[in-house]
Amino acid sequence: MTPEQRRESAPAPDVLVVGAGPVGLVVACELVQQGIPVRLVDASVTSPEHSRAAIVWPRILEQLRRIGAAAPLIDAGHQVDGVSFYSEGGRLGSVSMNHLPGTPYRFALTIPQNVTESVLEKRLLELGGSIERGVTLERLTQGPQRTRVSLRTAEGAVEEAEYGWVVGADGAHSTVRKQLGIAFEGEAPDLTFAIADAPVDGGLSHRMLHYLYSARGAFGLAPLDGVNFRLAVSVPHQEEGAPAPSRELFQERLEQVAPGAGTIGALHWSTTFRLRCRTAATFRQGCCFLAGDAAHIMSPAGGQGMNTGLVDAVSLGWRLAGVIRGRLADSVLDEYAAERRAAAHRITRTTGLQTRWGLVSGRARTAARDGIARIADTTGLLQRVAAPVMSQLDIGYAPPQDRWSAVKGAATRLAGISGVRPGTRLPVFVAEPGDADRRTGRPPIAGDRLSVLLWPGVHRGPGWAERTAAARAAIPAGTPVVDLAEVVSPDLERSFPRDPAAAVVRPDGHLAAFVPLTRPWEIAPALRHAGLLPTADVATADVATADVVTVPVSPREVTA
Repeated sequence: MTPEQRRESAPAPDVLVVGAGPVGLVVACELVQQGIPVRLVDASVTSPEHSRAAIVWPRILEQLRRIGAAAPLIDAGHQVDGVSFYSEGGRLGSVSMNHLPGTPYRFALTIPQNVTESVLEKRLLELGGSIERGVTLERLTQGPQRTRVSLRTAEGAVEEAEYGWVVGADGAHSTVRKQLGIAFEGEAPDLTFAIADAPVDGGLSHRMLHYLYSARGAFGLAPLDGVNFRLAVSVPHQEEGAPAPSRELFQERLEQVAPGAGTIGALHWSTTFRLRCRTAATFRQGCCFLAGDAAHIMSPAGGQGMNTGLVDAVSLGWRLAGVIRGRLADSVLDEYAAERRAAAHRITRTTGLQTRWGLVSGRARTAARDGIARIADTTGLLQRVAAPVMSQLDIGYAPPQDRWSAVKGAATRLAGISGVRPGTRLPVFVAEPGDADRRTGRPPIAGDRLSVLLWPGVHRGPGWAERTAAARAAIPAGTPVVDLAEVVSPDLERSFPRDPAAAVVRPDGHLAAFVPLTRPWEIAPALRHAGLLPTADVATADVATADVVTVPVSPREVTA
């Protein structure tokens, strides 16, 4: 079915997504690829020419492959190997992405946010979605079951409409959040940053991100290609209407923190923005949700802001699609709010620490910081701690306290052996069975529903056929099952227990539960407590399977 045919045959959208930045685009792609019509509106008449965010980390590339966007983003961006830290011109240490375990994306991707938006918009159009630009949300009123909104078009016409679900992806000044009356909490740091894109002629590697620290400030440089860098430096707060930062300002600040580091060429563009870290009091209110900057804003240190929002979008997208299609219980949407708010708090604390770390002043404190960093680099501690944090591969979700006690007990016992607990990311990805991922030891999971992975144990003993038959008989119809007996992967052996087990895995690749295969009757309850509705296979029987897109992974994408 072509996108045009799909739009003509689709029912009227019952989901309104406000904001067509990267976060809103990913939410829309997640829903549209599962056959759910979405209305995506944005107040801007055109997409932005420039933007602040410029880095996409490995975990986010893993998640964006769900909608088929990872490969085109890689094609449009610039791969970097890691991050280097300097103080007063001397090297403190570095963090490499090249040796990350369990992921095909052993690099960070630098790509301007406006290019990211172009790639995602193209993917949305390919899937059959669209964007309505110049449409502004003016009022939002929640009812018991539906939300009423007032929308103003670019021509000034006002439309009253009702939707079952509303997603606010409309940025730090979110109208959705304000209309819902959700508090936006937080305080320090209150900083202003000047940013620009420009060529830099000097000895700085175009394969690394650079953080240059000095008693006179800090300077960040991210290579966008073989010539140009994204520049970022803290500056005094600016008055309204102040001129854009000049090349001379950036050059002067670079010389202050790292004399001789390079010569900055003519700026392609520049701007300033004032940062106040904030997190919404809740990410869900009834049938309305917040994601991205509408839900949290954080320090630009480490380039985590947009990345955190993109994971919000994926996490909300598969859940909302599952609830609308009758596969998942509404409780999974509460889990979105709890999980992603906790993750945003954690990342905000980390980026805030990195900001303060870079702005340390005073001879004694600077010497202490530099000494700690050099020791951590020499011992390998910096790599072991910082690489998973920066890449977001370490993000996990603690299971809710009201999980089924028997499943939780079994998971705890097995996790004690394997070192993995429910909520942990597993080295599995959305893919078609039999594709390149299976050959590389990264088994495929379904992108639109819970999957069950059957693990034979480390020793792969006899009787496996009988055990899998018993397990399959206990698994509800329509649940994808992946037999791992033919997959040889050190990553999986580190993630799974020694003994045979069934792993209930979410569409985002996070573990929901481990169940010992000696008790296959516990698999179905584990699926239900992960959100699967008992009648899911019946409730979704009338949904056209042709509209459910499971994204295949090409060998190029796996080995990129």
